[in-house]
Amino acid sequence: MDERTAAVALRAMAPRLMGAPTDTLAAAAASAWNAHRDGTVMQVPAMRAVVDVAWRPGHRAGVQRGQQVTGAFLATAILRRAEPAQPGMTGFHRLVANWLHAARVEPESLRDYLTRAGWQQAATKPGGDVFAREARHHGSPHRPEITVPQARPEDHELAVLTAATLLAGLEQREVAQVLEDLAPTQPARAPMSPQALDLLRMAYQATKEVTLAAPTVLDQGPHHNDYRVALGDWTDDTEAGRLAAAVRVGYVHGFRDGHSDASWSVAGRMLTAVDNLVPEHVQRAVLIDGRSGFDWLRAAEVDARWAAEADMLGRVSNPGYHSPPGAAPLISFPAAAPSTSDAAAATTHRAPAARLAFGPLRVDPAGQNATSTSGHLPDAPHRLPPTPRNVR
Repeated sequence: MDERTAAVALRAMAPRLMGAPTDTLAAAAASAWNAHRDGTVMQVPAMRAVVDVAWRPGHRAGVQRGQQVTGAFLATAILRRAEPAQPGMTGFHRLVANWLHAARVEPESLRDYLTRAGWQQAATKPGGDVFAREARHHGSPHRPEITVPQARPEDHELAVLTAATLLAGLEQREVAQVLEDLAPTQPARAPMSPQALDLLRMAYQATKEVTLAAPTVLDQGPHHNDYRVALGDWTDDTEAGRLAAAVRVGYVHGFRDGHSDASWSVAGRMLTAVDNLVPEHVQRAVLIDGRSGFDWLRAAEVDARWAAEADMLGRVSNPGYHSPPGAAPLISFPAAAPSTSDAAAATTHRAPAARLAFGPLRVDPAGQNATSTSGHLPDAPHRLPPTPRNVR
């Protein structure tokens, strides 16, 4: 079979391939088909070879999507619950509240705010655009500038908080008021203790860390059931039709498997990182919505995985699928590049304490004092889904 015939067959099936790179897959699939083609009608060896070829690109895409969307749903659950800065908050409590509020602000919101306020883009530098405004007093040498990131960098929260602080000074308002204009919060939130809010802050930073790290999920390859589906899933008995069916099964099943593994990995590594920073008895000593912080985080982790699964199933049935507005993630992290190198694995397995914006609170279970610390224990093994694929 020539590559052009394979490409035509895959393009005809493109709506069911979840955005797969059809031209690239056509070349690899045609080569695998020709290398394993025999004289039988079923072409079993050739179809198995094509499933193998399509599986790994699908798995890589699924891992990347699963990691990104699970992290976004998990971070969204945390940020939607976090309490914005309130009158009466002082010191560390206000700092944590403003930092979490800044995490909700997308670059586009800051850009629109500055444009409406009369700021103009003065320059562009790597990773961001510089906005400036003329000084209020004629002849003043001071010309305030704010850098708006073009995408979410690792120091996104600090960049937004710096911009909000400058705007608050120029407009003679509170930083919390500026952040509320940039990212409105839901009203009537139950007040949170400084320790509970800081636990959410650490959970968000851990989620961000594992979402931005290079994924290292193990690709175990197709299962024998995947081959069976491909052999019975063809829609016509031409070689091109059988090849296209094998590509679809390999890519889509690989995508599903990678998405599921990455979703469990992100959620489990977030919980592990938080447990390394804050012991379980300390997490149980704070309350969030009437539950202990320990129980609240685990409920949020389950909800995030289910939301990510629903997103994946929607994409399988409709390539142009978008989450409904009410269920869509509040934020979006940039996708991390897949890697299986030792260096990437070392970064992935590392606890996020080295990148904390400020040290976490050490909470006294008796409810007395709270101190700041940056100590942590080595990471525990990743959480794995209880499915047969993990033991085969």
